[in-house]
Amino acid sequence: MMNSLFLPIFLALTLAAPPAASPNVSDAVLLRRAVVELTAEAEQALTDQRLPRQEPTFAREFLQRSGRASVDGKLVFKRLLRPLGKDPFIDAYVRWQLLGFGPVWPDDDRTLDDEDFELFLAELPALAMNPRSDREAIARINAALAREIVNDADAEALRQLDQSLRERSAEVQNLNRPALEFRRWIEEQCGNTGHRHHQARLERLDALVAAGWPTEELKRQIARRFEEARRDRSFTPEQRARVASQAARLVGRRVPIIQSVGVGENNSPQAQFDETAVYDFEVNEWIRLLQDK
Repeated sequence: MMNSLFLPIFLALTLAAPPAASPNVSDAVLLRRAVVELTAEAEQALTDQRLPRQEPTFAREFLQRSGRASVDGKLVFKRLLRPLGKDPFIDAYVRWQLLGFGPVWPDDDRTLDDEDFELFLAELPALAMNPRSDREAIARINAALAREIVNDADAEALRQLDQSLRERSAEVQNLNRPALEFRRWIEEQCGNTGHRHHQARLERLDALVAAGWPTEELKRQIARRFEEARRDRSFTPEQRARVASQAARLVGRRVPIIQSVGVGENNSPQAQFDETAVYDFEVNEWIRLLQDK
């Protein structure tokens, strides 16, 4: 009697559990299977608009199911070099979770030369747009402001828009965690000398501005690191010129941000705007620091 009661539960658990991989499977095959599973997990997260993980914990579970202790870290790194999904979020999620497999960064720059490294940065997944920079929302607010006074229905709609922007911004910010954490890992691997950590930081700035997210703290960090770079003897004039050229290309990037929207007395619409941008005076100062010996 007891066995018949437990049989349906056992069968359900057996069918739900992913099949374990053989310990004899090659690392390449194992990583391909991991990417397939992670892609499905990312697709579900995109549907749910919610991360199933806040840290790269997939690898530990996957290796345990596969009967393996680890995979070749150099092979993992090679998988990280190119996009692993057409959708930016899926690409970011998969590459972020693969960090749990312990990718091994090359010991020297010759293994990953400057052109390859810059291509790697260029193909990093884009961030999801800040809802506070949504063009349609900005247009709605500007149309209301132009009217000076709105009716009760429009006033309530503006209040709801403000609440929606607050909630949605927090959700999207969390969905950007994979893309940002992957970028921070790259910066850490680049160390604190030479030119690549500066390049990675500038790429992160570019990605944040393009998606309408605040960047003031990052820009202060960039300026501080350029100031420290004046004492970095490993940072050659050629490398400084390369970084300066990358920084110069950021000038003029500018995206508006809705700070708040509401309704004042007599149904007068109110709003505050800011912007995320890279200004020429900032980049000029960075380049000066790079060139100052």
